[in-house]
Parts: sequence; C-alpha cells; structure tokens
Amino acid sequence: MLRKSLEDVATAVGMSKSGVGHIETGENSTSTDTLVKLAGALDSRWIVRLAPRERPERSEAARELVDKIDQIADLLQDHEARLILAQLEIYENLRGSQGQSKT
Repeated sequence: MLRKSLEDVATAVGMSKSGVGHIETGENSTSTDTLVKLAGALDSRWIVRLAPRERPERSEAARELVDKIDQIADLLQDHEARLILAQLEIYENLRGSQGQSKT
C-alpha cells in the first residue's frame, strides 16, 4: 500500500490538513460521506460491521485461529485479512444462533 501524506489525503477530500488530523485523532466527528471519501483517498474501503453484543463462546481452536489472522492482518496491514476475520466472525455468529434456536 502506498503511504500518503496528510496533505495528500486532505487535498483529495477537499479538507484542511488540521481537519483531517482532528478526525484521525478523534477530536472531531464527521459524516459518513466524509469517511467514505477519506477511505477512497487512502485507496481503501470504509466498512461498517454490526455484531451482536453477546457472542457465543468460541472454541480454543477458533480463538487461536482468530488471533493468528489478527496478527497477520496487523503485520501486513492487509484489509483483505480483516475481511476474512469478519467473515469468520459472521460464520461463528450464524453457527451460534442456529445452535441456540435448537434448544
């Protein structure tokens, strides 16, 4: 992934560097439209994931797999690895909800 300066990102979305910096540090909130523009300027996608507050308990093997995928994602800074992790969590949530409905 190509690294971009704060100035490059700000110019791409039509904002000031300080405005982008305030969003980045959490000092200011922003609109969904701006988040989508920021993601595009960073050659990324903005993805929202909703998850239940309570998750079914994962097996030890599943926890280890999720930890490994998370470590790989952090090392590679790869959004596709994060997508795989999200898909695994969705699968586990579906499996858990199916198991709960049988009881």
